[in-house]
Amino acid sequence: MAKLLFKEESYKLQGALLAVRRKYGRGLKENILDKICEEQFQADKIPYVSKPKIKIFSVDSYKFIGVYVPDFIIYDKIVLEIKSVPKMPQFFETQLYNYLKCSHYELGYIVNFGEYKFDIRRRIFTNDRKRWLV
Repeated sequence: MAKLLFKEESYKLQGALLAVRRKYGRGLKENILDKICEEQFQADKIPYVSKPKIKIFSVDSYKFIGVYVPDFIIYDKIVLEIKSVPKMPQFFETQLYNYLKCSHYELGYIVNFGEYKFDIRRRIFTNDRKRWLV
């Protein structure tokens, strides 16, 4: 059985996100959810950076091509995107996956607080698969 990437950090992060959902329900705007999540991360002693700039690299030329600004970086290793939409389009998940593919980060979560059923998705693109990092 494969080892779960960042198991302890993921468990704690998911717990914090579930706590936010239980307390506040669904449908709040993303900018409000960002502040609520920050408050929960502080209460749970989860290190985070809000709205960091992540360098994105070309998978062909390996050159720096731009900057992506996710909602959070958790534990200095997990990308977190917060959404609040009635139904999460596949595009958001694909976008997160591609940012992992073109950055130094290996693990990302996209969380939708807008749906009736809480939607939290975990995506991985490990660095050993990134030729541009060699």
